[in-house]
Amino acid sequence: MAIGANQPGDGGMRLTVCDPARGTVVAELAVDDGAAVAAAVARGRAAQPAWAALSPRERTRRLKRARRELVRDRAAILDRLERETGKARFDVVGELMGVCIDLGWLARRAPRWLAPLRVSTRPLLGKRGRVVFKPRGVIGIISPWNAPLNLALGDAIPALLAGNAVVIKPSELAPLAIARAVETMNRVLPSGGDRRRARRSRRHGVRHRLAGDRTARDGAREPPADAGAARAGRQGSDDRPR
Repeated sequence: MAIGANQPGDGGMRLTVCDPARGTVVAELAVDDGAAVAAAVARGRAAQPAWAALSPRERTRRLKRARRELVRDRAAILDRLERETGKARFDVVGELMGVCIDLGWLARRAPRWLAPLRVSTRPLLGKRGRVVFKPRGVIGIISPWNAPLNLALGDAIPALLAGNAVVIKPSELAPLAIARAVETMNRVLPSGGDRRRARRSRRHGVRHRLAGDRTARDGAREPPADAGAARAGRQGSDDRPR
């Protein structure tokens, strides 16, 4: 998971996350620049072929394990979500529950949806037709602030089930719960490169999270030509009333 390319004290840009209910500062994060975006995409691209080579059923099994990790780590995720959004505990519990329910619903159907389809080749005689679903590679997600878990993971889960790697740039107003959720899921999702090294560092995996404001968002919009990340997002997508 890409937690931040810039380390504290390096003079880089900093992002302040505030609690809108209390008016207090929750955390300060280093802003990921365009180079960090490219690096996250490269790590996702390195991990994606092995992930795509798994059968849909095996990807489903591993994502269900990731769901169990989310449930085990729910207190830490919900604490962050409650503070950065200013929502009541009841509301943030419902958001995480919705993610878990959606993952189960999609996981039950993904193997059937992703199975090759036999199609007619008429009027061509002596031919056989088949539709095969293939992953796109690395999927970029730029998500808003108002339902951080639902709106980011709700897109990431089907992309992962389909065999893609995912890079998420959450709203600069609510990045903490997503960061924790991605880190938690990456405990059981496969990594690129050497497995022993990957166990020591969770920065190489099929899911990555970028921290930042418009700098990271613009980097996600305009990846290097060979990055394979989807261009996504509009300039005002994360602005909310103050």
